[in-house]
Amino acid sequence: MNILIDIVSPFFFLIFLGFSFGKIFSGDDSGLYWLNKFIVYLAVPSLLFSLLSKSAIEEIANFNFIATTTLLTFVVFSVSFTYLVYLRKKRIGDSALYAASSSFSNGGYMGVPLMVALLGDEAIIPATLVLTFDNILHFIIIPLIVGRNDEGSKFSRLMFGLKELIKNPFLIASILGILVSAIDFGTPDLIVSLTDQMGQAAIPTALFSLGLSLALSKFSVLSLDKFLLIFMKLFIHPVLVAVVIISMGIFDPVWTASAIIMASLPTALSVYMMARQYGKDAETVSSITFFGTVVSIGTISLVIFLVDAYILKI
Repeated sequence: MNILIDIVSPFFFLIFLGFSFGKIFSGDDSGLYWLNKFIVYLAVPSLLFSLLSKSAIEEIANFNFIATTTLLTFVVFSVSFTYLVYLRKKRIGDSALYAASSSFSNGGYMGVPLMVALLGDEAIIPATLVLTFDNILHFIIIPLIVGRNDEGSKFSRLMFGLKELIKNPFLIASILGILVSAIDFGTPDLIVSLTDQMGQAAIPTALFSLGLSLALSKFSVLSLDKFLLIFMKLFIHPVLVAVVIISMGIFDPVWTASAIIMASLPTALSVYMMARQYGKDAETVSSITFFGTVVSIGTISLVIFLVDAYILKI
């Protein structure tokens, strides 16, 4: 219970604080734009680079973990997509983004900061692997299904997705950190100090910005389909990961805990951004993200309590 009070409560309070500021203080969202740029391009990448560059390369190359967690994300996506297209008769482009809402976790703004706060530096590798390879899956599968304006060949859509992927700051920082670890490169003190300081800013600014973004987002009322997609994200996804990962019995408790908690996170903000980019139903995606984040206050707390009691046994 102490872990919920000492770590999880302040974590969600920062999100609530950002949300409250967005509702109380009027103004445009230009400041949020630059705050998000700082988080996405500097703060979180610095945190990833700083911790990964100090990690052992042998721990990073865990292909069983990568394959398992990425495949399970794809399974959840596929089940939701099939349900929406064939049972609910939704349009394919919208269905792809709705399904992404049920399977792609908010690893950058919530996952990595939470893992570091909760489990320490030891959790950065599994959390980053989930974040990185879910992003790779995300930026390949969505453009292939949705396409840019629903036009062009599958190859051109794939190339567009890959271009977006290689520009992803989280991926770039992760790769650089892994390379530094692999070649045992002595990082200059100036870079170490700079990335450490910006990395320390990642957790509070990312959480505050997430709350602020939710406050300024437009969303519609909760419907049955939205409820089911939120249920898939917050309940089915972590339960599936827990059953499979624990059954395999080959992963360290911290890695097992990281995989389960990362799966329990609400929808990534990047899904909403892609919905806007492709001109799809961004309002529905925004609703799933908003309500999912609110509900996740309870569900993540429950997951952490169970993980702490039965897996970590701290």
